[in-house]
Amino acid sequence: MTMDNFENCLDSSVDIDLILRTGGSSQIKQFLIWQSADSYIQTTKTLWPEVDYKVFDNAVSYYLEQKKKSHNSL
Repeated sequence: MTMDNFENCLDSSVDIDLILRTGGSSQIKQFLIWQSADSYIQTTKTLWPEVDYKVFDNAVSYYLEQKKKSHNSL
């Protein structure tokens, strides 16, 4: 079995850049483990139904800041 064959068997073959974990938990409990291996995880105590533009914007800002830091360290 090759990496390509394995990835073709997954539910999603798209790499995940950012996971927004709501409800204050930092566990992802086997959520797309292969695809999210290199992703950034942002947690918020806000529950999913209450996630609004501000929470989403904070998560995206965090992601962009982390990407910038990792790019500058190369």
